[in-house]
Amino acid sequence: MQKTYYSSGKKGLIFSVFKRFFYGVLSGAIFLIAIIVLFFNLSLRNSLNISKEELFEIKQGQSLNDILNEAEDKNIIKNKLPLLIYAVLSGKDKNIKFGLYKLKLEMNSYDFLLMISGKGNYISKGVKITILEGYTINDIVNMFQKNGININYDIFINIDNNLRKKYSFLQNIPDNVSLEGFLFPDTYYIKSHKTEVKSKEYNEQISKEILEKFLDNFESKLTNEIKDGFKKQGLSFYEGLILASIVEREVWNKNDKPIVAGVLLNRLRVKMPLQVDSTIIYSLKFNGNNNFLTPKNTLGKEFLNIKSLYNTYKNIGLPPGPISNPGFDSLFAVANASDTFFWYYLSRQDTGETIFSKNLEEHNENIFKHIR
Repeated sequence: MQKTYYSSGKKGLIFSVFKRFFYGVLSGAIFLIAIIVLFFNLSLRNSLNISKEELFEIKQGQSLNDILNEAEDKNIIKNKLPLLIYAVLSGKDKNIKFGLYKLKLEMNSYDFLLMISGKGNYISKGVKITILEGYTINDIVNMFQKNGININYDIFINIDNNLRKKYSFLQNIPDNVSLEGFLFPDTYYIKSHKTEVKSKEYNEQISKEILEKFLDNFESKLTNEIKDGFKKQGLSFYEGLILASIVEREVWNKNDKPIVAGVLLNRLRVKMPLQVDSTIIYSLKFNGNNNFLTPKNTLGKEFLNIKSLYNTYKNIGLPPGPISNPGFDSLFAVANASDTFFWYYLSRQDTGETIFSKNLEEHNENIFKHIR
């Protein structure tokens, strides 16, 4: 067999091609690594998407992935992936400390990662208070009292000029009304304060700080869709809030709320009394009367004739103010009320089911069937 011999020129050419290929791959790899490093560096330096200091809770049992998912869902961070990869590679995923943290305006994504892995801004002492949808101001004040926080009731009732200037949604609210309806139901974390407060000024300051937490939260939940929706229903903002507070107290089921809102709007438009028990109950409880329910857990008939602006059996239109502090679902339901042919409804106390009727005859049949 004839042997093939390569000249030194051919060998040099092959080596030169290989060399160029090797350096090309190496340069590409270095460039790619540089891009990845730059991407991670920029991602970790992204500022947190917050407009003011916020609290962030890491719950017992949450993994790093769960925490970053929550932060991403709340739009606090833009992209969880770089943080997750960096945390795993650096071992920071093994140092997660559960509890409550304060997010500051100057923080970036890297600071956030350092924080949840045990580096500062941890609030170890605080009271977690959950305010349920439909609570009144009285309910809220009592809840704080039970948790050892003595707040000034009058500050939660009165809308002073400073509040009207700070919060645009309070600027066109009638004079001499309370903040009922504006205390957004949610879970709040409050620094621990002893009940036995020596200074009246200190007590008032703490009360104002807590009140602003409620109002800031309300402002953040008050979307343009809700405000525009109220207008489409022919309601002012305050009227929409009042109606939402009624819907909150009248019905449990989220899916029924837009229909109930539609029923009440039907009545308002033809100047038909709303005939809502919850408005009378609000008035009775506000005046210290808690003995108004029958054995079947319904409002006693003797209370339907009480003299009160909140008696929607006697008075046409909305009551003068909200009867509770509604949650987002009730606000949304009024803004997006159903165009319904129902004019009556009742709520079963045992199941929470809402039963709708087209006319009074049908409604009376439902009362006989489900309540009596």
